[in-house]
Amino acid sequence: MNDINLDVIVAEIIIVLRKYSTKNIEITPETRIFHDLMIYGDDAWNFLDEVSVKYHIEGSSFEGGLYFPSEGEMIWFLKCFSFFKNNWKPLTINGLANVVLERVRLKEINCKSSDF
Repeated sequence: MNDINLDVIVAEIIIVLRKYSTKNIEITPETRIFHDLMIYGDDAWNFLDEVSVKYHIEGSSFEGGLYFPSEGEMIWFLKCFSFFKNNWKPLTINGLANVVLERVRLKEINCKSSDF
């Protein structure tokens, strides 16, 4: 994974996102995963899990509840959109790709230091 860079990660995340999104919009690095694509609940967790597995990184410390509503929360969100619309922080593809890149690099550093 030494040749991994942000553009590659963004492109690969977009490919994975297409499996989970039903929205017919252009997906760019600035696309917000929940706010624009309406990916939430189990789909959001499955998407994040797929990205974690792809890059061999630990995803359990990611606080997804800050960015994605659960299935139950989504019912209230749809009923009271104006009240709940800002309950979740926006997470862009680029933002997620930066987190992935940081964790991949940290993992590489840890692996190199354990080689001694």
